[in-house]
Order: sequence, then C-alpha cells, then structure tokens
Amino acid sequence: MSPLVAAVGLSWLAIVLLALAMAGLLRQLRDVQAALRVARPAATGEPVAPPSVRPASGEELALVLLVAEHCGVCEVVAPAFAAVAARARSGFGFVLLAADAAEADRVGAHTGGAVVRVVGDPVAYHRLDPGWL
Repeated sequence: MSPLVAAVGLSWLAIVLLALAMAGLLRQLRDVQAALRVARPAATGEPVAPPSVRPASGEELALVLLVAEHCGVCEVVAPAFAAVAARARSGFGFVLLAADAAEADRVGAHTGGAVVRVVGDPVAYHRLDPGWL
C-alpha cells in the first residue's frame, strides 16, 4: 500500500468519525431543547409545578427532592430530607419525586416513614429536573 492511499484512507476514516460525532452532538442538543420546552411554563400562565408536587391543602409551600435513577447520593440525602420534614413547622409539604413509582418507593423507603409524600411522576420530574445532580 502506498503512503498516498493510506493517507486518503485515514482522511476518509476521520471524516466519517467526525460526521458521527456531529450527529451525536446534534441529538444531544435536540434532547436539551426538548427538556427546556417541557420545563418552561406555557404562555397561558400555567404554574411550573405540576399538580402531583404542588402543596397539599393546608400547606403553604412544598419542598421537592428530585430522586434520579441509580443515584447513590439520593439514598444518603433522603433520610436527612425526612429528618428536616419531621422537624418542620406545619404549613410546609415535603415531596420526594422520581421519574417512576418504583424508584420513588425504593428511595422513599430510606425516609423512615416520616411526613414525606413519595411521588413517581415522569412529567413532573422532567419538568422540574435541572439536568444535573
């Protein structure tokens, strides 16, 4: 194989790899744009918080702990969140929110039965998720 053929072959390989990388970046950009569309309130004045995490009747505010799938930190933070909920004055709601009910129940078991609502709601989770841990 001549050096010229090898150089042309490597150049084409580099072009293909760059095209695949650009396609991956474009897909991630579209995912971020879709997430921002979900998180942004509607022009009609719809509140950002979906009904599943809004304060319950008699509560002024609701503090929401987002729980991600396979998150080791969430299992450590959940008991502390429950301890704060147990000491809080009335009028505050505490919600543990995950994208699915199974994950909410799994991490909710670490709260020790404190006054924490455990919610598995994918729409609410994606609407409130900032995109980082």
